[in-house]
Amino acid sequence: LNDGTLLVTVHLLAQDIRNPDGFTHAYVHRSEDGGRTWTTTRPQPEEWPPKTETVTSRDVLEMTDGSQMLLVSGNGRGHDAIWRSRDAGRTWSEKYSASVEGVRDDYPFPFFGEAVLWQASSGRVFAIARVDSKFFPPLPGHGIELGATDHYDRMMLYASDDEGHAWKPVRDFGDYGEMYPAISRLQDGRLLLNFTVREVKHPLGIQAVLGVEEPDGLAFNFDCPRFLLDTQTPNDQDSGGGFGRTVQLDDGTLVTSYSYRGEDKQVHCETVRWSIPKDIQRMAAKPVRVEVVAGGESQSKAAECRGVLVGPGVNQPEPFPGYRGFVGWESPLLLRNGTWLVGFSAGYWHASPPTPVLYPPHTLAEYVKMGMPAGIDAPTGGRAMLTRSTDGGRTWSRPETLIDTPADDRHPSLLELPDGTILCSFFTYTGAEDPKADPALACRTHVIRSTDGGKTWRPEPRPLPSPFISDESDGPMVLTRDGSVLLTINGKPADGGPESVALLCSRDGGQSWELLSTVGADHDLYEPSVAELPNGRLVLIARPEGDICWSEDKGHTWTKPAG
Repeated sequence: LNDGTLLVTVHLLAQDIRNPDGFTHAYVHRSEDGGRTWTTTRPQPEEWPPKTETVTSRDVLEMTDGSQMLLVSGNGRGHDAIWRSRDAGRTWSEKYSASVEGVRDDYPFPFFGEAVLWQASSGRVFAIARVDSKFFPPLPGHGIELGATDHYDRMMLYASDDEGHAWKPVRDFGDYGEMYPAISRLQDGRLLLNFTVREVKHPLGIQAVLGVEEPDGLAFNFDCPRFLLDTQTPNDQDSGGGFGRTVQLDDGTLVTSYSYRGEDKQVHCETVRWSIPKDIQRMAAKPVRVEVVAGGESQSKAAECRGVLVGPGVNQPEPFPGYRGFVGWESPLLLRNGTWLVGFSAGYWHASPPTPVLYPPHTLAEYVKMGMPAGIDAPTGGRAMLTRSTDGGRTWSRPETLIDTPADDRHPSLLELPDGTILCSFFTYTGAEDPKADPALACRTHVIRSTDGGKTWRPEPRPLPSPFISDESDGPMVLTRDGSVLLTINGKPADGGPESVALLCSRDGGQSWELLSTVGADHDLYEPSVAELPNGRLVLIARPEGDICWSEDKGHTWTKPAG
Protein backbone atom coordinates (compact mmCIF):
# COMPACT_ATOMS: atom_id res chain seq x y z
CA LEU A 1 0.00 0.00 0.00
CA ASN A 2 1.02 3.66 -0.19
CA ASP A 3 2.00 3.67 3.49
CA GLY A 4 4.36 0.69 3.00
CA THR A 5 2.02 -1.95 4.40
CA LEU A 6 2.32 -5.32 2.66
CA LEU A 7 -0.81 -7.40 1.97
CA VAL A 8 -0.60 -10.91 0.50
CA THR A 9 -3.63 -12.95 -0.53
CA VAL A 10 -3.35 -16.76 -0.63
CA HIS A 11 -5.54 -19.82 -0.49
CA LEU A 12 -4.88 -23.28 0.92
CA LEU A 13 -6.08 -26.15 -1.28
CA ALA A 14 -8.24 -28.89 0.19
CA GLN A 15 -5.64 -31.56 -0.56
CA ASP A 16 -2.76 -29.65 1.06
CA ILE A 17 -1.28 -31.70 3.92
CA ARG A 18 -1.18 -28.51 6.02
CA ASN A 19 -4.93 -28.01 5.66
CA PRO A 20 -6.71 -29.48 8.71
CA ASP A 21 -10.18 -28.33 7.57
CA GLY A 22 -10.41 -30.47 4.44
CA PHE A 23 -11.75 -27.70 2.17
CA THR A 24 -10.12 -24.86 0.26
CA HIS A 25 -10.03 -21.57 2.15
CA ALA A 26 -8.24 -18.22 1.91
CA TYR A 27 -5.99 -15.97 4.00
CA VAL A 28 -4.84 -12.36 3.88
CA HIS A 29 -1.40 -11.88 5.42
CA ARG A 30 -0.35 -8.39 6.56
CA SER A 31 3.01 -6.89 7.48
CA GLU A 32 3.94 -3.38 8.68
CA ASP A 33 7.71 -4.00 8.91
CA GLY A 34 8.71 -4.95 5.38
CA GLY A 35 7.77 -8.61 5.77
CA ARG A 36 9.68 -9.39 8.98
CA THR A 37 6.51 -10.20 10.94
CA TRP A 38 2.99 -10.98 9.79
CA THR A 39 -0.59 -11.07 11.05
CA THR A 40 -3.30 -13.11 9.30
CA THR A 41 -7.01 -12.70 8.53
CA ARG A 42 -9.18 -15.52 7.20
CA PRO A 43 -11.95 -14.21 4.85
CA GLN A 44 -14.83 -16.64 5.43
CA PRO A 45 -18.26 -14.95 5.35
CA GLU A 46 -20.31 -16.21 8.29
CA GLU A 47 -23.56 -16.16 6.32
CA TRP A 48 -22.29 -18.75 3.83
CA PRO A 49 -22.85 -22.49 4.46
CA PRO A 50 -20.17 -24.18 6.56
CA LYS A 51 -17.16 -25.47 4.65
CA THR A 52 -17.90 -23.36 1.57
CA GLU A 53 -14.79 -23.44 -0.57
CA THR A 54 -13.53 -19.86 -0.39
CA VAL A 55 -10.86 -17.96 -2.29
CA THR A 56 -10.08 -14.27 -2.80
CA SER A 57 -8.89 -11.98 -5.55
CA ARG A 58 -5.17 -12.18 -6.29
CA ASP A 59 -4.64 -8.68 -4.96
CA VAL A 60 -6.07 -6.09 -2.61
CA LEU A 61 -7.09 -2.88 -4.40
CA GLU A 62 -6.14 0.40 -2.75
CA MET A 63 -9.02 2.69 -3.73
CA THR A 64 -8.65 6.37 -4.58
CA ASP A 65 -10.43 7.23 -1.30
CA GLY A 66 -7.70 5.43 0.65
CA SER A 67 -9.74 2.35 1.53
CA GLN A 68 -8.92 -1.22 0.50
CA MET A 69 -11.13 -3.62 -1.47
CA LEU A 70 -10.93 -7.42 -1.49
CA LEU A 71 -13.09 -9.78 -3.56
CA VAL A 72 -14.19 -12.95 -1.75
CA SER A 73 -15.82 -15.79 -3.69
CA GLY A 74 -17.12 -19.24 -2.79
CA ASN A 75 -18.33 -22.29 -4.69
CA GLY A 76 -21.78 -21.93 -6.21
CA ARG A 77 -23.62 -18.88 -7.50
CA GLY A 78 -24.54 -16.19 -4.99
CA HIS A 79 -21.32 -16.62 -3.07
CA ASP A 80 -19.51 -13.43 -4.11
CA ALA A 81 -18.78 -10.66 -1.65
CA ILE A 82 -16.81 -7.44 -1.19
CA TRP A 83 -14.72 -6.86 1.93
CA ARG A 84 -13.58 -3.29 2.64
CA SER A 85 -10.99 -1.97 5.07
CA ARG A 86 -10.45 1.62 6.21
CA ASP A 87 -7.29 0.96 8.22
CA ALA A 88 -4.82 -0.54 5.72
CA GLY A 89 -6.11 -4.09 6.20
CA ARG A 90 -5.98 -4.32 10.00
CA THR A 91 -9.74 -4.88 10.11
CA TRP A 92 -12.38 -5.49 7.45
CA SER A 93 -15.41 -3.63 8.75
CA GLU A 94 -17.52 -3.39 5.57
CA LYS A 95 -18.80 -6.59 3.99
CA TYR A 96 -21.52 -6.75 1.35
CA SER A 97 -22.73 -9.13 -1.34
CA ALA A 98 -21.82 -8.70 -5.00
CA SER A 99 -23.78 -9.74 -8.09
CA VAL A 100 -22.21 -10.74 -11.41
CA GLU A 101 -24.15 -10.41 -14.66
CA GLY A 102 -23.98 -13.08 -17.36
CA VAL A 103 -22.76 -16.03 -15.26
CA ARG A 104 -24.71 -19.27 -15.48
CA ASP A 105 -26.44 -20.54 -12.35
CA ASP A 106 -24.60 -23.86 -12.62
CA TYR A 107 -21.14 -22.23 -12.71
CA PRO A 108 -19.31 -24.45 -10.21
CA PHE A 109 -16.26 -22.37 -9.20
CA PRO A 110 -15.58 -19.30 -7.03
CA PHE A 111 -15.97 -16.64 -9.71
CA PHE A 112 -13.52 -13.99 -8.51
CA GLY A 113 -11.10 -16.48 -7.01
CA GLU A 114 -8.18 -15.52 -9.25
CA ALA A 115 -9.19 -12.02 -10.32
CA VAL A 116 -7.03 -8.89 -10.21
CA LEU A 117 -8.49 -5.46 -9.52
CA TRP A 118 -7.93 -2.00 -11.02
CA GLN A 119 -9.59 1.38 -10.48
CA ALA A 120 -9.81 3.95 -13.28
CA SER A 121 -9.45 7.67 -12.66
CA SER A 122 -13.22 7.94 -13.14
CA GLY A 123 -13.73 5.77 -10.05
CA ARG A 124 -14.92 2.77 -12.04
CA VAL A 125 -13.54 -0.54 -10.71
CA PHE A 126 -12.40 -3.34 -13.01
CA ALA A 127 -11.70 -7.01 -12.40
CA ILE A 128 -9.82 -9.29 -14.81
CA ALA A 129 -11.34 -12.66 -13.95
CA ARG A 130 -10.24 -16.16 -14.92
CA VAL A 131 -13.26 -18.05 -16.24
CA ASP A 132 -13.98 -21.64 -17.23
CA SER A 133 -14.43 -21.40 -21.01
CA LYS A 134 -17.00 -24.20 -21.10
CA PHE A 135 -19.54 -21.94 -19.37
CA PHE A 136 -19.13 -18.93 -21.69
CA PRO A 137 -19.71 -18.25 -25.39
CA PRO A 138 -16.73 -19.30 -27.55
CA LEU A 139 -14.21 -16.70 -28.65
CA PRO A 140 -15.00 -15.60 -32.21
CA GLY A 141 -12.86 -16.99 -35.01
CA HIS A 142 -11.24 -19.79 -33.00
CA GLY A 143 -13.18 -23.01 -33.37
CA ILE A 144 -11.00 -24.66 -30.73
CA GLU A 145 -12.19 -27.89 -29.12
CA LEU A 146 -12.06 -27.34 -25.37
CA GLY A 147 -10.18 -30.00 -23.44
CA ALA A 148 -11.17 -31.53 -20.16
CA THR A 149 -8.53 -29.70 -18.11
CA ASP A 150 -8.63 -26.17 -16.75
CA HIS A 151 -5.77 -25.23 -19.07
CA TYR A 152 -8.41 -24.01 -21.54
CA ASP A 153 -9.63 -21.33 -19.16
CA ARG A 154 -9.30 -17.71 -20.23
CA MET A 155 -9.71 -14.16 -18.96
CA MET A 156 -12.65 -11.74 -19.11
CA LEU A 157 -12.87 -8.09 -18.06
CA TYR A 158 -15.67 -7.03 -15.70
CA ALA A 159 -16.55 -3.57 -14.40
CA SER A 160 -18.46 -2.11 -11.47
CA ASP A 161 -19.82 1.43 -11.19
CA ASP A 162 -21.03 1.09 -7.59
CA GLU A 163 -17.91 0.07 -5.64
CA GLY A 164 -18.36 -3.62 -6.32
CA HIS A 165 -22.03 -4.21 -5.56
CA ALA A 166 -22.82 -5.12 -9.19
CA TRP A 167 -20.47 -6.32 -11.92
CA LYS A 168 -21.04 -6.41 -15.68
CA PRO A 169 -18.95 -8.06 -18.41
CA VAL A 170 -16.99 -5.61 -20.58
CA ARG A 171 -15.15 -7.81 -23.08
CA ASP A 172 -13.05 -10.92 -23.59
CA PHE A 173 -9.46 -10.48 -22.50
CA GLY A 174 -6.77 -12.44 -24.33
CA ASP A 175 -7.03 -16.00 -25.64
CA TYR A 176 -7.69 -19.55 -24.50
CA GLY A 177 -5.11 -20.88 -22.06
CA GLU A 178 -4.11 -17.42 -20.79
CA MET A 179 -4.70 -16.76 -17.09
CA TYR A 180 -3.16 -15.61 -13.77
CA PRO A 181 -2.96 -11.91 -14.72
CA ALA A 182 -1.11 -9.15 -12.86
CA ILE A 183 -1.05 -5.42 -13.72
CA SER A 184 1.81 -2.97 -13.07
CA ARG A 185 1.97 0.77 -13.78
CA LEU A 186 5.30 1.71 -15.40
CA GLN A 187 7.23 4.90 -14.75
CA ASP A 188 6.30 6.31 -18.17
CA GLY A 189 2.59 5.95 -17.35
CA ARG A 190 1.91 2.86 -19.44
CA LEU A 191 0.61 -0.39 -18.00
CA LEU A 192 2.19 -3.84 -18.15
CA LEU A 193 0.06 -6.99 -18.00
CA ASN A 194 1.84 -10.26 -17.36
CA PHE A 195 0.04 -13.59 -17.42
CA THR A 196 0.59 -17.33 -17.77
CA VAL A 197 0.15 -19.33 -20.97
CA ARG A 198 -0.83 -22.97 -20.34
CA GLU A 199 -0.89 -25.99 -22.67
CA VAL A 200 -3.19 -24.65 -25.41
CA LYS A 201 -0.50 -22.81 -27.37
CA HIS A 202 3.25 -22.67 -27.19
CA PRO A 203 5.54 -21.46 -25.82
CA LEU A 204 4.25 -22.09 -22.30
CA GLY A 205 5.17 -19.83 -19.42
CA ILE A 206 5.04 -16.17 -18.41
CA GLN A 207 4.34 -13.52 -21.06
CA ALA A 208 3.58 -9.80 -20.91
CA VAL A 209 2.01 -7.10 -23.08
CA LEU A 210 1.90 -3.32 -22.87
CA GLY A 211 -1.25 -1.32 -22.24
CA VAL A 212 -2.59 2.12 -21.48
CA GLU A 213 -4.82 3.55 -18.78
CA GLU A 214 -7.88 5.38 -20.05
CA PRO A 215 -10.08 7.81 -18.11
CA ASP A 216 -12.77 5.15 -17.88
CA GLY A 217 -10.84 1.94 -18.25
CA LEU A 218 -7.74 0.19 -19.46
CA ALA A 219 -6.66 -1.39 -22.73
CA PHE A 220 -3.93 -3.87 -23.66
CA ASN A 221 -2.62 -4.72 -27.10
CA PHE A 222 -2.45 -8.51 -27.31
CA ASP A 223 -1.59 -8.24 -31.02
CA CYS A 224 1.78 -6.53 -30.48
CA PRO A 225 4.89 -8.66 -30.00
CA ARG A 226 4.85 -10.16 -26.52
CA PHE A 227 7.60 -10.25 -23.91
CA LEU A 228 8.47 -13.91 -23.23
CA LEU A 229 9.68 -13.82 -19.62
CA ASP A 230 9.75 -17.58 -19.03
CA THR A 231 9.60 -20.43 -21.55
CA GLN A 232 11.21 -23.21 -19.52
CA THR A 233 8.24 -25.57 -19.31
CA PRO A 234 8.69 -28.17 -22.09
CA ASN A 235 5.88 -28.21 -24.63
CA ASP A 236 5.08 -31.86 -23.89
CA GLN A 237 4.30 -31.12 -20.23
CA ASP A 238 1.36 -29.48 -18.53
CA SER A 239 2.12 -25.97 -17.36
CA GLY A 240 2.63 -26.35 -13.64
CA GLY A 241 3.38 -22.76 -12.73
CA GLY A 242 2.92 -19.15 -13.56
CA PHE A 243 1.35 -16.65 -11.16
CA GLY A 244 3.92 -14.01 -12.10
CA ARG A 245 3.89 -10.45 -10.82
CA THR A 246 6.12 -7.57 -11.97
CA VAL A 247 7.51 -4.50 -10.19
CA GLN A 248 9.64 -1.71 -11.67
CA LEU A 249 12.77 -0.58 -9.85
CA ASP A 250 14.05 2.99 -9.57
CA ASP A 251 16.52 2.40 -12.44
CA GLY A 252 13.68 1.42 -14.78
CA THR A 253 14.42 -2.30 -14.87
CA LEU A 254 11.61 -4.78 -14.20
CA VAL A 255 11.55 -7.74 -11.82
CA THR A 256 9.09 -10.61 -12.32
CA SER A 257 8.71 -13.57 -9.96
CA TYR A 258 6.97 -16.77 -11.01
CA SER A 259 7.03 -20.56 -10.87
CA TYR A 260 7.50 -23.06 -13.68
CA ARG A 261 7.56 -26.82 -14.24
CA GLY A 262 10.97 -27.92 -15.51
CA GLU A 263 12.14 -30.88 -17.54
CA ASP A 264 12.45 -32.76 -14.24
CA LYS A 265 8.64 -32.37 -13.89
CA GLN A 266 9.15 -30.48 -10.62
CA VAL A 267 7.87 -26.98 -9.88
CA HIS A 268 10.55 -24.33 -9.43
CA CYS A 269 10.36 -20.71 -8.27
CA GLU A 270 12.39 -18.08 -10.06
CA THR A 271 12.87 -14.31 -10.40
CA VAL A 272 13.99 -12.55 -13.57
CA ARG A 273 15.23 -8.96 -13.93
CA TRP A 274 14.66 -7.52 -17.38
CA SER A 275 14.14 -4.37 -19.46
CA ILE A 276 11.80 -3.47 -22.30
CA PRO A 277 13.93 -3.66 -25.49
CA LYS A 278 14.78 -0.27 -27.00
CA ASP A 279 13.38 -1.10 -30.40
CA ILE A 280 9.87 -1.49 -28.97
CA GLN A 281 9.91 0.90 -26.03
CA ARG A 282 7.50 3.24 -27.84
CA MET A 283 5.37 0.45 -29.20
CA ALA A 284 1.71 1.28 -29.45
CA ALA A 285 0.28 -0.12 -26.26
CA LYS A 286 -3.34 0.54 -27.12
CA PRO A 287 -5.15 -1.75 -29.56
CA VAL A 288 -5.99 -0.17 -32.90
CA ARG A 289 -9.70 0.45 -33.18
CA VAL A 290 -11.30 0.39 -36.61
CA GLU A 291 -14.50 2.34 -37.14
CA VAL A 292 -16.67 1.33 -40.08
CA VAL A 293 -18.47 4.35 -41.51
CA ALA A 294 -21.86 3.52 -42.96
CA GLY A 295 -22.10 4.56 -46.58
CA GLY A 296 -18.36 5.14 -46.81
CA GLU A 297 -17.63 2.12 -48.96
CA SER A 298 -15.59 2.68 -52.11
CA GLN A 299 -17.49 2.22 -55.35
CA SER A 300 -14.29 1.30 -57.19
CA LYS A 301 -12.91 -2.18 -57.50
CA ALA A 302 -9.48 -2.86 -56.04
CA ALA A 303 -8.09 -3.71 -59.47
CA GLU A 304 -9.16 -0.26 -60.68
CA CYS A 305 -7.29 1.52 -57.89
CA ARG A 306 -3.79 0.21 -58.48
CA GLY A 307 -1.58 -1.07 -61.23
CA VAL A 308 2.00 -2.10 -61.95
CA LEU A 309 4.01 0.73 -63.52
CA VAL A 310 7.21 -1.27 -64.01
CA GLY A 311 7.61 -4.91 -63.12
CA PRO A 312 7.80 -8.49 -64.38
CA GLY A 313 6.40 -8.46 -67.90
CA VAL A 314 5.18 -4.87 -67.54
CA ASN A 315 6.86 -1.80 -69.06
CA GLN A 316 10.38 -3.12 -68.64
CA PRO A 317 13.39 -0.82 -69.24
CA GLU A 318 15.62 -1.33 -72.24
CA PRO A 319 18.11 -4.03 -71.24
CA PHE A 320 21.38 -2.74 -69.80
CA PRO A 321 24.40 -4.56 -68.34
CA GLY A 322 23.53 -5.73 -64.85
CA TYR A 323 19.75 -5.41 -65.07
CA ARG A 324 17.99 -8.55 -63.81
CA GLY A 325 14.51 -7.19 -63.20
CA PHE A 326 14.88 -5.56 -59.79
CA VAL A 327 13.05 -2.24 -59.41
CA GLY A 328 12.27 -0.39 -56.19
CA TRP A 329 12.72 2.68 -53.94
CA GLU A 330 10.20 4.67 -56.00
CA SER A 331 9.56 8.41 -55.61
CA PRO A 332 6.34 9.82 -57.19
CA LEU A 333 5.95 13.51 -58.03
CA LEU A 334 2.92 15.30 -59.50
CA LEU A 335 4.07 18.35 -61.44
CA ARG A 336 2.05 21.55 -61.54
CA ASN A 337 1.20 20.88 -65.19
CA GLY A 338 -0.48 17.58 -64.26
CA THR A 339 2.35 15.27 -65.39
CA TRP A 340 3.29 12.43 -63.08
CA LEU A 341 6.97 11.48 -62.64
CA VAL A 342 8.10 8.37 -60.80
CA GLY A 343 11.78 7.87 -60.12
CA PHE A 344 13.09 4.46 -59.02
CA SER A 345 16.17 2.27 -58.73
CA ALA A 346 16.83 -0.55 -61.22
CA GLY A 347 19.46 -3.26 -61.08
CA TYR A 348 20.03 -6.88 -60.29
CA TRP A 349 19.22 -7.03 -56.54
CA HIS A 350 18.28 -5.15 -53.38
CA ALA A 351 21.69 -3.47 -53.72
CA SER A 352 23.40 -3.52 -57.12
CA PRO A 353 27.02 -2.36 -56.74
CA PRO A 354 29.29 -2.43 -59.80
CA THR A 355 31.14 -5.64 -60.59
CA PRO A 356 33.47 -7.10 -59.72
CA VAL A 357 31.92 -6.55 -56.27
CA LEU A 358 34.07 -5.35 -53.39
CA TYR A 359 32.36 -7.44 -50.72
CA PRO A 360 34.59 -9.65 -48.54
CA PRO A 361 34.07 -13.36 -49.27
CA HIS A 362 31.99 -13.99 -46.13
CA THR A 363 29.68 -11.04 -46.88
CA LEU A 364 29.26 -12.12 -50.50
CA ALA A 365 28.44 -15.67 -49.39
CA GLU A 366 25.73 -14.39 -47.03
CA TYR A 367 24.19 -12.17 -49.72
CA VAL A 368 24.13 -15.05 -52.20
CA LYS A 369 22.28 -17.12 -49.59
CA MET A 370 19.76 -14.28 -49.31
CA GLY A 371 19.11 -14.33 -53.05
CA MET A 372 21.75 -12.12 -54.65
CA PRO A 373 22.40 -13.56 -58.12
CA ALA A 374 25.93 -14.78 -58.82
CA GLY A 375 27.97 -14.20 -61.96
CA ILE A 376 26.58 -10.74 -62.67
CA ASP A 377 28.29 -8.46 -65.19
CA ALA A 378 27.36 -4.94 -64.08
CA PRO A 379 30.25 -2.56 -64.83
CA THR A 380 28.36 0.48 -63.46
CA GLY A 381 25.97 -1.35 -61.11
CA GLY A 382 22.36 -0.28 -60.83
CA ARG A 383 21.00 3.05 -62.02
CA ALA A 384 18.24 5.55 -61.28
CA MET A 385 15.41 5.60 -63.81
CA LEU A 386 12.28 7.61 -64.52
CA THR A 387 8.84 6.94 -65.97
CA ARG A 388 6.13 9.53 -66.63
CA SER A 389 2.39 9.79 -67.26
CA THR A 390 0.52 12.64 -68.94
CA ASP A 391 -2.97 11.16 -68.66
CA GLY A 392 -3.49 10.96 -64.90
CA GLY A 393 -1.63 7.68 -64.47
CA ARG A 394 -3.59 5.63 -67.00
CA THR A 395 -0.52 4.98 -69.16
CA TRP A 396 3.18 5.30 -68.46
CA SER A 397 6.23 5.92 -70.63
CA ARG A 398 8.93 3.33 -71.02
CA PRO A 399 11.51 3.89 -68.28
CA GLU A 400 14.44 6.11 -69.19
CA THR A 401 17.77 6.55 -67.45
CA LEU A 402 17.72 9.40 -64.97
CA ILE A 403 21.35 9.04 -63.85
CA ASP A 404 23.99 6.33 -64.33
CA THR A 405 27.31 6.95 -62.59
CA PRO A 406 30.10 4.38 -62.20
CA ALA A 407 28.43 3.29 -58.93
CA ASP A 408 24.98 1.96 -58.01
CA ASP A 409 22.68 5.01 -58.12
CA ARG A 410 20.04 4.50 -55.45
CA HIS A 411 16.87 6.00 -54.04
CA PRO A 412 16.16 8.90 -56.40
CA SER A 413 13.83 11.41 -54.72
CA LEU A 414 12.08 14.21 -56.63
CA LEU A 415 10.94 17.73 -55.71
CA GLU A 416 9.45 20.52 -57.88
CA LEU A 417 10.31 24.14 -56.99
CA PRO A 418 7.95 27.11 -57.55
CA ASP A 419 9.79 28.09 -60.77
CA GLY A 420 9.29 24.60 -62.25
CA THR A 421 12.84 23.40 -61.55
CA ILE A 422 12.92 19.75 -60.51
CA LEU A 423 15.51 18.54 -58.00
CA CYS A 424 16.54 14.91 -57.68
CA SER A 425 18.56 13.59 -54.74
CA PHE A 426 20.17 10.15 -54.81
CA PHE A 427 23.20 8.40 -53.37
CA THR A 428 25.95 6.31 -54.91
CA TYR A 429 26.90 2.90 -53.56
CA THR A 430 30.06 1.01 -54.48
CA GLY A 431 29.75 -1.93 -52.07
CA ALA A 432 32.94 -0.96 -50.17
CA GLU A 433 32.57 -1.85 -46.49
CA ASP A 434 35.43 0.32 -45.18
CA PRO A 435 35.17 3.87 -46.55
CA LYS A 436 38.15 4.93 -44.43
CA ALA A 437 40.42 2.70 -46.47
CA ASP A 438 39.52 4.50 -49.70
CA PRO A 439 37.31 7.62 -49.37
CA ALA A 440 36.66 7.56 -53.13
CA LEU A 441 34.60 4.39 -52.59
CA ALA A 442 32.38 5.84 -49.84
CA CYS A 443 28.61 6.24 -50.27
CA ARG A 444 27.81 9.84 -51.17
CA THR A 445 24.60 11.84 -51.60
CA HIS A 446 24.15 14.04 -54.69
CA VAL A 447 21.54 16.47 -56.04
CA ILE A 448 20.95 17.15 -59.75
CA ARG A 449 18.54 19.65 -61.37
CA SER A 450 16.22 19.72 -64.37
CA THR A 451 14.60 22.79 -65.92
CA ASP A 452 12.70 21.00 -68.70
CA GLY A 453 10.30 18.75 -66.80
CA GLY A 454 12.83 15.99 -66.13
CA LYS A 455 13.89 15.42 -69.76
CA THR A 456 17.51 16.45 -69.10
CA TRP A 457 19.49 16.86 -65.92
CA ARG A 458 22.43 19.05 -64.90
CA PRO A 459 24.99 19.67 -63.56
CA GLU A 460 27.27 16.69 -63.26
CA PRO A 461 26.66 14.97 -59.90
CA ARG A 462 28.88 16.17 -57.08
CA PRO A 463 28.78 15.19 -53.41
CA LEU A 464 27.01 17.42 -50.93
CA PRO A 465 28.75 18.80 -47.82
CA SER A 466 28.77 16.00 -45.28
CA PRO A 467 30.13 15.56 -41.74
CA PHE A 468 30.37 11.81 -42.28
CA ILE A 469 32.97 9.54 -43.83
CA SER A 470 30.14 7.90 -45.77
CA ASP A 471 26.54 9.04 -46.20
CA GLU A 472 23.25 8.27 -47.94
CA SER A 473 19.76 9.73 -48.29
CA ASP A 474 16.34 8.29 -48.94
CA GLY A 475 14.63 11.68 -49.18
CA PRO A 476 12.25 13.23 -49.64
CA MET A 477 13.51 16.80 -49.88
CA VAL A 478 11.23 19.38 -48.28
CA LEU A 479 10.38 22.86 -49.58
CA THR A 480 9.79 25.17 -46.61
CA ARG A 481 7.59 28.25 -46.50
CA ASP A 482 10.59 30.59 -46.78
CA GLY A 483 11.67 28.91 -50.05
CA SER A 484 14.56 26.89 -48.61
CA VAL A 485 15.02 23.23 -49.48
CA LEU A 486 15.88 20.77 -46.69
CA LEU A 487 17.48 17.35 -47.15
CA THR A 488 18.36 14.80 -44.48
CA ILE A 489 21.23 12.35 -44.81
CA ASN A 490 22.58 9.68 -42.49
CA GLY A 491 26.11 8.37 -42.27
CA LYS A 492 29.08 7.07 -40.33
CA PRO A 493 30.83 9.60 -38.05
CA ALA A 494 34.61 9.76 -38.28
CA ASP A 495 34.94 8.79 -34.60
CA GLY A 496 33.31 5.43 -35.27
CA GLY A 497 30.17 6.11 -33.21
CA PRO A 498 26.63 5.07 -34.16
CA GLU A 499 25.18 6.18 -37.48
CA SER A 500 23.90 9.76 -37.17
CA VAL A 501 21.72 12.21 -39.11
CA ALA A 502 22.63 15.54 -40.71
CA LEU A 503 20.35 18.27 -42.06
CA LEU A 504 21.41 20.12 -45.22
CA CYS A 505 19.82 23.30 -46.57
CA SER A 506 19.80 25.03 -49.97
CA ARG A 507 18.64 28.65 -50.30
CA ASP A 508 19.25 28.96 -54.07
CA GLY A 509 17.09 26.26 -55.57
CA GLY A 510 19.45 23.34 -54.98
CA GLN A 511 22.53 24.89 -56.64
CA SER A 512 24.52 25.03 -53.38
CA TRP A 513 24.08 23.42 -49.97
CA GLU A 514 25.15 24.08 -46.40
CA LEU A 515 25.25 21.85 -43.34
CA LEU A 516 22.82 23.10 -40.67
CA SER A 517 23.09 20.50 -37.92
CA THR A 518 23.71 16.91 -36.92
CA VAL A 519 21.59 14.67 -34.70
CA GLY A 520 22.97 11.64 -32.86
CA ALA A 521 21.95 9.11 -30.25
CA ASP A 522 23.46 6.15 -28.40
CA HIS A 523 22.24 3.90 -31.21
CA ASP A 524 22.07 4.05 -35.00
CA LEU A 525 19.84 6.56 -36.75
CA TYR A 526 19.27 6.03 -40.45
CA GLU A 527 16.80 6.64 -43.29
CA PRO A 528 15.63 9.94 -41.73
CA SER A 529 12.82 12.15 -42.93
CA VAL A 530 12.05 15.78 -42.05
CA ALA A 531 8.84 17.82 -42.28
CA GLU A 532 7.79 21.40 -41.58
CA LEU A 533 4.74 21.78 -39.34
CA PRO A 534 2.11 24.53 -39.83
CA ASN A 535 3.66 26.59 -37.00
CA GLY A 536 7.10 26.49 -38.66
CA ARG A 537 8.49 23.91 -36.28
CA LEU A 538 10.52 21.09 -37.86
CA VAL A 539 10.07 17.43 -36.94
CA LEU A 540 12.52 14.66 -37.82
CA ILE A 541 12.01 10.91 -37.57
CA ALA A 542 14.48 8.09 -38.22
CA ARG A 543 14.77 4.34 -38.31
CA PRO A 544 15.26 1.78 -36.85
CA GLU A 545 13.56 2.74 -33.56
CA GLY A 546 11.31 5.51 -34.81
CA ASP A 547 13.31 8.17 -32.96
CA ILE A 548 11.68 11.58 -33.24
CA CYS A 549 12.96 15.08 -32.44
CA TRP A 550 11.96 18.70 -33.04
CA SER A 551 13.61 21.97 -33.96
CA GLU A 552 12.32 25.44 -33.04
CA ASP A 553 15.04 27.36 -34.96
CA LYS A 554 14.67 26.08 -38.53
CA GLY A 555 16.95 23.09 -38.07
CA HIS A 556 19.98 24.59 -36.34
CA THR A 557 19.36 22.78 -33.04
CA TRP A 558 17.23 19.78 -32.09
CA THR A 559 15.66 18.19 -29.05
CA LYS A 560 17.14 14.91 -27.89
CA PRO A 561 15.84 12.04 -30.09
CA ALA A 562 13.12 10.10 -28.31
CA GLY A 563 12.71 6.48 -29.34
